[in-house]
Amino acid sequence: MKDKHSAWSQYWSANKNSCIGSHEEQKLVDRLWQSWLATIASGGKVLDLATGNGAVIHSMLAAGTSHTFTAVDYADIKPNMNQLSFPENVEFTANIDIALLPFSDESFDGISSQFGFEYADISKASAELVRVLKKEGRFQLIVHHQTSEILKANITRLDEIAWLIEEQGVIDSAIAYVHGSISQTSLEKIGQEYLSQHHGKLTKTISGNVFESINQAVLDYYSDNKTRATQSIKLLQARLQGEFSRLTQLADVAMSKDAVDKLVTRFENLGAKADATELKTADELTLGWHLTGSRK
Repeated sequence: MKDKHSAWSQYWSANKNSCIGSHEEQKLVDRLWQSWLATIASGGKVLDLATGNGAVIHSMLAAGTSHTFTAVDYADIKPNMNQLSFPENVEFTANIDIALLPFSDESFDGISSQFGFEYADISKASAELVRVLKKEGRFQLIVHHQTSEILKANITRLDEIAWLIEEQGVIDSAIAYVHGSISQTSLEKIGQEYLSQHHGKLTKTISGNVFESINQAVLDYYSDNKTRATQSIKLLQARLQGEFSRLTQLADVAMSKDAVDKLVTRFENLGAKADATELKTADELTLGWHLTGSRK
């Protein structure tokens, strides 16, 4: 659990906003949130679950609103310190498990979540959502889909990171080098073997950047700045391990139709109306699952 917390805290601290890839996809999602918010009474209280750096709230604020927002996340989020700015009617709280919300019953007029709800214990989180939602209050969730374009792209990234951090692979060898356990010649040989083995499958943004970082560490080590070389490789390793953890979680929580149908049934058993549809782009690519509902 600590690894999951660290991975997401690291991710959000890097000023990430959303996993949505294109401008057109973002406009689609913005419209969904703005249309949904229009169904919540003016001045109503909205709770955003697994908020990250507040992407959902940012979408809703863009249309202008008199609502007040409470945004929570399990990670150690600090949006207002990460070069992001939100008005006074938005309150962020970090280190909150959405399966155990610190709010009274029937506290909110609306509850939202985008690519976050599914990471929690869904049975408990759905019960908590219904508990803190006012009667006739509304909720809207966008969750990961097992065959979405987002998942496909990130599985490719996951594979490449796994190759880099595998035992006695590129990263292990870079650590061994800065500790003086292997020679530069051995490190270069391992790097060449990696490039040859995965030829045509590597990206500049992942393997390319990793090799640049290792090259800089080698230069630092050669210039007798061994402390900086060691620190930079350890930081690189931590970043890759965090990304590997985050992407592994994404692959694990992406929902099938059966899983989404069970979630809809779960909400109905808890006293809420719910409906789920596939969220698709203009060119019919799957972006996620779109769940809407209200408390009876």
